[in-house]
Amino acid sequence: MSTSGYYEWKQRGESARARADRELTATITEVHIASRGTYGAPRVHAELRLGQRIRVVANVWPG
Repeated sequence: MSTSGYYEWKQRGESARARADRELTATITEVHIASRGTYGAPRVHAELRLGQRIRVVANVWPG
């Protein structure tokens, strides 16, 4: 990688995918905290899908 290419990459803003992943992670954390830590992945996924109507593929969670 060239030096100029590295610095150009470093100055780039956050990608749309990275932003969406960050927001989804925050929502997952909120759901888990709201359940007092009792919800595992299946129930968090159900809450996102049914309760909050967020379309999520269970095996593509960020993190």
